Parts: sequence; structure tokens; C-alpha cells
Amino acid sequence: MNDNWYAFVNAVTYGPYSFDIMIEMTKTGQLMPNTLVYHASLTQWVYASSVDGLFSTSTKHTKKKIKKISAPKPKWLRLLTSSLMVLFIVGVVGYGIWKVGDITGYWQDRAIAKAAAAWQKEPDYKDHEKAIFEVLDAFSTHLQSGDITAALEYVNPDEKSNIETMILEHPDRLPAFIEMLNDLEITFMNSDNDYYAVEQIATVMAGIPSDEVPSTGTATIMMVKIDDRWVVDQIR
Repeated sequence: MNDNWYAFVNAVTYGPYSFDIMIEMTKTGQLMPNTLVYHASLTQWVYASSVDGLFSTSTKHTKKKIKKISAPKPKWLRLLTSSLMVLFIVGVVGYGIWKVGDITGYWQDRAIAKAAAAWQKEPDYKDHEKAIFEVLDAFSTHLQSGDITAALEYVNPDEKSNIETMILEHPDRLPAFIEMLNDLEITFMNSDNDYYAVEQIATVMAGIPSDEVPSTGTATIMMVKIDDRWVVDQIR
């Protein structure tokens, strides 16, 4: 269980990592308690905070002394850097294919671009988009009227207290956030056959600028589908 861990951060899946590296990522802030993580021993993607030993140094996973590492670099850059160092030592074909950095980066970018656009071709995408925008419109309407309780009905029950605290502690930011909710764009949505702790996940960018109205700021809203209903999960 010490190897092949994955993390889902900002709509991108990173990994595989060893469990020791995952622990170091929690110390550098790259891995948060509410970050989704996955391992073959699990039945689905779960929050990092629920993984035993990930946020503690007292478990068997951390008895081995490891070197302090910095926050992980992008996957293609890590592979490229590693290949340049080992090509002079061993002739393993698995490392040799990374020798030409430009080609590696090209195919890596092609794969990412293809995956990034695939979700928009899902047959039910437009229905999901409409449902998400309707939820955020109702959420915005209640916030604008000052009815925080009603607005929280459109929030994941597990996150209601966190979002309520954020709203109440920063009332000065609320008008700008409500304004951002007038301009929305879905930037990612997983298919409903992926293994997540919820039915589906989508990220929405609020405050998209236009030629007529430049943006004064943006926010990223994580939406989750629970019991066939889209709700707000996180606001960043």
C-alpha cells in the first residue's frame, strides 16, 4: 500500500506517488485534507483526511527515514529531469524514451489536451451544465437578498459550516463574489463512471471577463453531484 497513490488537484490527476511522498506533500501544502486521493486498495476516491497516517507521522508508513523533498514538479518535468540524470548511468529503455524533451512535452501536451476536452463531448453535458448554472443562480439570488440560510440549501451538507463561516467572516467580499456569479464557465467535469466519493465532480470558474465587462476577480467553485442533485462543495 506504500506505492501508486494518486491525487486530484485543480481538475488534474497527479501520480503515482509513494505514501512517503504523499506525506511530504501534506507538509508542503500541496496535499490538503479535502484533496481527493486514490489507491488500488480503496474502493473509490476519498478525501485525504480520511486516509489513516497521511496527516500523522506516527504510523508504519513513516517509520522509514526519508529525505526532505520539495513540492512535486509537473509530471512531464519530473520525468524529463530524471531521464537526463540517469541516461549517463544506465541504458534502460524505459528511461531512454524521455531523452528527447521536446517530443516528450509534445505528446504529453496532446494527451492532456485530449483528456481536457473529452468531458465536453459527454451526451448529458448540456443537461448537467444547465442544472449547475440553475443551482448557482439560486445560490446567488439568496446571497444577494441576504438569506444565507436559504443559500446554504444549495451547498453540500458536509461543507455547509465551512462555507457559512467563510461568508460570515468576510462580508466585505460578498458583493464582489455575487458579481462574479453573473459570469460562469465550466472548466472540468468528470464522467459518471469514475470512482469518486460522490456521483460526479465539476469545477466552475466565476468572474469570466468579456470584451464589454472586464473581470475584477475570479473564483473557482467545486460542484458535486449527490443523490442526483448538483450542489456547491468548495469555493476558492
